[in-house]
Amino acid sequence: MATFNVLDFGATPDDASDDSAAIQAAINAAYASGGGTVVIPSGTFYVSGNPSNPSKGCIEVRSNVTLTGAGMGDTVLKLVDDFDARINGIVRTPVNESADNIVISHLTIDGNRANNIEHQAGIITGVKENDDGRIHQNITISNVEVMNCNAYGINPHEITYNLVVEDCVSHDNGKDGFVADYVEGGVYRDNVAYNNDRHGFNITTSSNDILLENNKAYDNTGAGLVTQRSDIFPDGQDDIAWPTRITVVGGEYYSNAREGILIKLSDSVTVTGALVFDNDRQGMRIEGATNTTITGNTIFNNSQAGNGVYDEINIRLRIDDTVSPARIYYSEGTEIFGNTIYADGSVRSRYGIREELTNSTADNPSGTTVYSNIVTGSRSGDIFVPPHSATEGPDIFYGTASADAFAGLGGDDIYIVNHSGDIVTEDVDKGNDTVFAALNHTLGANVENLYLTGTAIRGTGNNLDNEIIGNALANELEGMGGADILDGGLGADIMQGGDGDDIYFVDDLGDVIVEKDNLGAGGFDTVFSTVSHVLASQVEKLVLVGTEALDATGNDKANVLIGNDGNNRLDGMAGADEMAGGKGNDTYVVDHTGDLVLELANEGIDTVLSTLTYTLGANVENLILTGSLDRDATGNGLSNLIKGNAGANKIHGMDGDDIIEGGLGLDQLYGDAGNDTFVLRKGEFEGDVIEDFTGNGAGLGDQILFTGFSSSAMLVDLGGGNWMVQDGGYSETFRIKVPAGEAALVAQDYSFDGVAVSPVNAAPVTAETGNEAFGDEDTLITGAVPQAQDAEGQAISYQLVQGLLGLNFNADGSFSYQPPANASGPFFFDYVAIDSLGATSAPRQFMITVSPVNDAPQTASSGNEASGIEDTMLNGRVPAASDIDSASLSYVLIAGLPGFSFAADGSFSFTPPANASGNFTFQYAAIDDRGMQSAPRNFTLALSPVNDAPTAATAGNSATGLANTTISGTLPAGSDVENDSLSYALVNGPASLSLAPNGSFSFVPPSGVSGDFAFTYKVVDALGAESAPQAFTIVVSPSTGLIVTGTNSANTLHGSAGNDKIDGLKGSDTMYGYAGNDTYYVDSSGDKVIEAIGGGDDLVITTSSFTIQSGSEVEKVQAIGTSAVTLKGNELANSLIGNAANNTLSGNNGDDRLDGGLGKDSLTGGNGKDSFVFSTAVSPSNIDVIKDFKVVDDTIVLDRAVFTALSVGQLAAESFVVGSQAIDADDHIIYDRAAGALLYDADGAGGLDAIQFASISKNLAMTYLDFVVEDGAMV
Repeated sequence: MATFNVLDFGATPDDASDDSAAIQAAINAAYASGGGTVVIPSGTFYVSGNPSNPSKGCIEVRSNVTLTGAGMGDTVLKLVDDFDARINGIVRTPVNESADNIVISHLTIDGNRANNIEHQAGIITGVKENDDGRIHQNITISNVEVMNCNAYGINPHEITYNLVVEDCVSHDNGKDGFVADYVEGGVYRDNVAYNNDRHGFNITTSSNDILLENNKAYDNTGAGLVTQRSDIFPDGQDDIAWPTRITVVGGEYYSNAREGILIKLSDSVTVTGALVFDNDRQGMRIEGATNTTITGNTIFNNSQAGNGVYDEINIRLRIDDTVSPARIYYSEGTEIFGNTIYADGSVRSRYGIREELTNSTADNPSGTTVYSNIVTGSRSGDIFVPPHSATEGPDIFYGTASADAFAGLGGDDIYIVNHSGDIVTEDVDKGNDTVFAALNHTLGANVENLYLTGTAIRGTGNNLDNEIIGNALANELEGMGGADILDGGLGADIMQGGDGDDIYFVDDLGDVIVEKDNLGAGGFDTVFSTVSHVLASQVEKLVLVGTEALDATGNDKANVLIGNDGNNRLDGMAGADEMAGGKGNDTYVVDHTGDLVLELANEGIDTVLSTLTYTLGANVENLILTGSLDRDATGNGLSNLIKGNAGANKIHGMDGDDIIEGGLGLDQLYGDAGNDTFVLRKGEFEGDVIEDFTGNGAGLGDQILFTGFSSSAMLVDLGGGNWMVQDGGYSETFRIKVPAGEAALVAQDYSFDGVAVSPVNAAPVTAETGNEAFGDEDTLITGAVPQAQDAEGQAISYQLVQGLLGLNFNADGSFSYQPPANASGPFFFDYVAIDSLGATSAPRQFMITVSPVNDAPQTASSGNEASGIEDTMLNGRVPAASDIDSASLSYVLIAGLPGFSFAADGSFSFTPPANASGNFTFQYAAIDDRGMQSAPRNFTLALSPVNDAPTAATAGNSATGLANTTISGTLPAGSDVENDSLSYALVNGPASLSLAPNGSFSFVPPSGVSGDFAFTYKVVDALGAESAPQAFTIVVSPSTGLIVTGTNSANTLHGSAGNDKIDGLKGSDTMYGYAGNDTYYVDSSGDKVIEAIGGGDDLVITTSSFTIQSGSEVEKVQAIGTSAVTLKGNELANSLIGNAANNTLSGNNGDDRLDGGLGKDSLTGGNGKDSFVFSTAVSPSNIDVIKDFKVVDDTIVLDRAVFTALSVGQLAAESFVVGSQAIDADDHIIYDRAAGALLYDADGAGGLDAIQFASISKNLAMTYLDFVVEDGAMV
């Protein structure tokens, strides 16, 4: 089909132009070409109709045309503003011609209700009956949204045939969302109707054969779904055909202002699988309708307009006052079953199900049936269906919320019992009567049947032939007297039939049947089961039902077991049982001589498992003997599979081509007539006899199948009808008897696992000569046995029979032999040859002659060690070697040592390295008089250590200190070659010097004296050895404050214990101030200041960037000059002061104070509780940036000399404001949270502008408590 785009016909989206004519032109073009697809792209297209002709649509879709957009919400057909005239369909099928095969899809129709008045519908189809044969049929409306129409949304009209409306949405329309106004044959599927001013769905006039599937209707002003006869009649008539055969499947109907579903003046309406809830009135209302079925729905929490006012389901009559006189229509033939109905909210329904008293009377019973529903929670009761007087026909009696007394007359009556006080009275022979009980119930006299519903558990019969049916719960059913039928339904049920011939239906593995003998009164009982079942005691018959593979098991009585169409296992247990399997491949267990197996022809491949001697009956194919007793098995005229047990069996196949396997034991196997196969399984046929084997070569005849053997197995004819199967070292024998005149066994009559083999094979013969080899003592000898011969020319391998220690023998006959050490003479082994079929030759002996050779000597394995001491020559001799061939031996050094000499007689001397001790190893060998050398041997020399004197250190023997102080220190560590522990002793020195054994010393110089002081000491090891004396010098410096000045090079400068001034001048200097309040002058970033903890209050004055060394307690660093510098603190509390340039200050760890001075400085406090000081004039050129202010921990310190409007101490709360400006005269410090700025306003909300003095993080929780005002706040 061709495609026609409305843009090509002049339509323009998204402007105020009327596109009706252009779209219609595209439709007409498609129609003229025999059909096609008209495409409306994305956008809003305005359309209008003919004000003088309401039946003329804005757009009319004609036969064989598909009108499609880009999707709901993407393509919009919108009625122009202020059209204000009736339109019977903004989009419709043309009323003046037939319409067939039409699709409308993937677009939105907007009725523009806010800007229009009058009756305007979204989509209309259909044409009334006419004389010129016009008809509208086969119409699909898919994925269409209709909204904001003053009248109906989607309104297929009289008459539309074969309609599909699916995946559509209709909302916010002035009347119904979806309508079927005389549709014959329609499907409304997966549609949504909401917020319409009347009903969501309205099935009306004479619509018939309508399926509504999985639709949703909510928040509509009327009902969610209505089926109803129209009140507009043809001229001259006062009635019209009702909607009929309406089926509602699934869907949701909720939160509507009237009913969820209203069925009124309709026939044969079925509602199933729907969710109906939260509607203002009834969930469902059946009003003057006939043959309504409500089943399988969930209906709950309706009557939201009034607590206890409306029912979940209500059945009533309809007074039709559209005619005069008015007519009354009763709701008749209503059937409500299998629904779940409840109310559990604060607002609840009146009844779960209620039929109004006026709808059903004794003179005019409605025929309403209500059963198998779960109903709970309504205010007035669960179910109210009015009782009426009994008739001689079949009546239905409904229990009310109270105790009712029912009395039927003739006819098959039904009683709905829902109260423990309900009483049912029936006369003898007055019909076949049934009680539906929602609670435990015992049948009264003359009532035949009992069905449990709801939550009922126990059902009890009477002395009649009862039918008692359970529900989905675990029921207890008791039949009492009579021939009863008991069916527990779902759940694990207990069923007790009582006296009589009872029938049980079992569908759960947990079902339990209780029967009694009662001196024979228990009757002949039957179980029909859809699951595997074991007959209870006193139950005689079991019938399997269905097609599943099930098991039927009897009891100790004579049972009847009948299978189903599946593969059954029937086991009657003890007793003479009758078993009939049915169509499947059935298995029968026979354990009694009276057991009877019945099978029909062509009903599966069936098997009997028998512990007894047994003959197969007709139509049974297989027989397997079980156990270990001697039993016989006999087949029938079929081709049977017969297997023996572990005993001695006699097996007859009879007619047919049978497969016979004896199993263990000494078995006699008879094939009888037919071409039979005897299966001989490895390990099972020893001693078996095939009594009547008839071979026939490649033609027909009996066969033997050997199974379980390897591919090398072969059959050997032992003569006299005796045969042996040889499989390597394994063999098994049996006997074959051939009847007179029949063919004997040939190769084609047997196979190994289906592979035929030759029955004759000659063993190979080993060579008589060449069975010897020669070699030398202690040498690997290789060779091969001579080639054997085989008559059939098969491949030959060789196998060792009697071997030798040291012999390695291969399957190809090759070998290698390692004689025992030093051994000579002849050595023998035996071997056999084996062909490819496993035939083995006689053993053959092979001789290896070993000639003697000279052996190397052997050094002694012990005595290969000697002992000495450090720094002393060691002399010795290796232990004597041995030789089995020679007594004259000498020795040679293989691997020696420095300072080591070795003689041919094995003597040696060793001068060890200085101070060496421990083990030293050399290697030697022995040589005999023919030059044969032994394997190398290690010899160990163990030297014990001798103590050496320690050595004092030659470096680090000096210390410095101040006059008038105690100077302490530690000697440099001495050394000892033995790593002994060392101590130190004074040789000579000043009287005021003390030296501890661990090398620590203290020295008190003479008062006021400075200069060098020397002493000598020695190092002593643990054994008392002493080092040579070593001198140590102590340099004593003056103790007053010093002015220490370096050069322009890199200096190391030392102060004193006083208040020193140290200036390294140029170069990267290292300066030590020691104790006292020292001042350092730094002019290079490479300068270092070293101050010990507690070394006074120190100041660094710097013209360059400076970092306080880690561990140095320098309290203050102040920059001078005009160059920007970077000052960094350490882990201690530091004070950092910038100069007039733009400096970078970083406190690092510790509680630091940072004052950037003039300029735009960057301040980072680091860890600790830091203070940021502002002590210079506030101006735009002096705005510092605080990088890491931490509320609560950190503090802003303001110098009152600058911030003159503030008072010293904690900033007053009224002086602080968060915002962009001062609010009143007291607001001097302003935190602009959004800008991250701190400002100072000298006069608050006066005429002076606030001046920013710092930038800080945005959105901090700052308060006045984060500020302190100080006099002279400089760090």
